[in-house]
Amino acid sequence: SKLPDNIVDTIKDLSFDVNNKKTTNQTKSLHKEKKNIIFDITFKVQIGTYLKSMLTQDIFQELAAEERIINGTYKYFVGNSSNKEEIDQLKLELQKRGFKGAFVVAFNKGLQISTKEALDLQKKTKNYE
Repeated sequence: SKLPDNIVDTIKDLSFDVNNKKTTNQTKSLHKEKKNIIFDITFKVQIGTYLKSMLTQDIFQELAAEERIINGTYKYFVGNSSNKEEIDQLKLELQKRGFKGAFVVAFNKGLQISTKEALDLQKKTKNYE
């Protein structure tokens, strides 16, 4: 039950880009009405919610899954990119791998927001560039 190398490489690349701030669309500063608005939009794939930690499971280690404990449940995310299309592709690969309920989630400055809101914020960012 090992992930194909291309998926592992994609996950590593997406994480590398964000961790090293190589993604140019990662953070944008907007000046409007003398306010400084900064958006830091990222997309990830949520692969599951569990009642206990799954980080000891091989597949979760192989995927380098990020664990967040929210209201006593363990949520797991894979990938990290400001490009939603890349994350949509990753979601499809993860669904093929058995994570049937995998879905795309969005974050602004680390706080989860709706994907629609994230895309709207990205659109606003592009309009002010």
